[in-house]
Amino acid sequence: MPPGTTGWKTTLTYPAGVTVTQTWNASLTGTYTFTNLSWNTSGGTFGFLGTWTGSGTPPTPTIS
Repeated sequence: MPPGTTGWKTTLTYPAGVTVTQTWNASLTGTYTFTNLSWNTSGGTFGFLGTWTGSGTPPTPTIS
């Protein structure tokens, strides 16, 4: 992260049928927007678990 950065936000875009069921090292706002926790502000990592109710190949997220 650039010097002076004090937080981060990552939004994932998924098709219908995907649900995030658990996240760690971030808070989840909205459907797929992950934001730093107070202790994870500069370059921290996060993870999540989710489910998908579709068929075929599981979707790949788009990061914005």
